[in-house]
Amino acid sequence: MIKASLFSFLAITILWTAPCAHGFGNMHVVVKRQDRLGNESYKVMSRTEFRELEKKCRKEASYATKALSLAQRAWKEDSNNTSPFPRSVAKPIKVRAMREFKEKEDAREMASKYTERENEQAKKREADLKRKHSKQSWTRGRGRGNNRRTSKVDTKSLKKATDKLEERKATLERACTLYESMLVKCREEAEERRKKSAF
Repeated sequence: MIKASLFSFLAITILWTAPCAHGFGNMHVVVKRQDRLGNESYKVMSRTEFRELEKKCRKEASYATKALSLAQRAWKEDSNNTSPFPRSVAKPIKVRAMREFKEKEDAREMASKYTERENEQAKKREADLKRKHSKQSWTRGRGRGNNRRTSKVDTKSLKKATDKLEERKATLERACTLYESMLVKCREEAEERRKKSAF
């Protein structure tokens, strides 16, 4: 009698929790990834893939200081670089789970919404830059209260500002590729040391 009730209790427990455990493992995560330059992208992945990505980012942070010093040294030795090494490229890659979904299509839809929102914010930043470099003047109309504000874009200062931004972006990209190559070098050296110590 006790064996039968214990057996039925175990069978009910297993049957009850199996679908929950199955659904728990197959959750799809919308992941926000911010690279070293501050560019954000959204991707859909499973929980296990997300955990592996987090682990990889944490492991990469352990090589960051040595890679930064190597990149700074290589940057100074290059005669083409007139500006100092931008330390902002040494930011770790940030990975964050935004939302979880059971259905992959729902997760893709949410990722596309996040991407659209990010694109709108980029357009807004560009419009703010144009507004910053525009000249404003007042025109007089006839009668009382007919003054109107008009703005004219100062093309010289806008071109100068965009050229400066493009130059900064190119410098950051060069520094970022250099830093990432030094990260790879540090990772390979650490793996070789680990292999040697294992023997």
